[in-house]
Amino acid sequence: MSNKKTIVLGPEYDDDLWKTLKIILADIGATVAHSSSGHYGSQDMDCYAVFLSGEELVIESETYVGVSITGEAHIVENVSRLFFQKKGSTKNNREQ
Repeated sequence: MSNKKTIVLGPEYDDDLWKTLKIILADIGATVAHSSSGHYGSQDMDCYAVFLSGEELVIESETYVGVSITGEAHIVENVSRLFFQKKGSTKNNREQ
């Protein structure tokens, strides 16, 4: 049974967020399967499919929404925990 979860890590324009997320994903052995990007009206969107422990995580960056990770709850929670530990804050995430 699938238990999906989405967490918004922060704003899409935060370069440090992207650097931190890439470091964490590399450290825990995630691999990028594919990516796509597009421009829709006033919004830009990037999407990355990443595999970790045989499970897919979707990382999306959308204007006015931010950078989110979606996937199995326990994996999303673990990545989010590692991310905010490395960033030194747990106050800016929004669970959806």
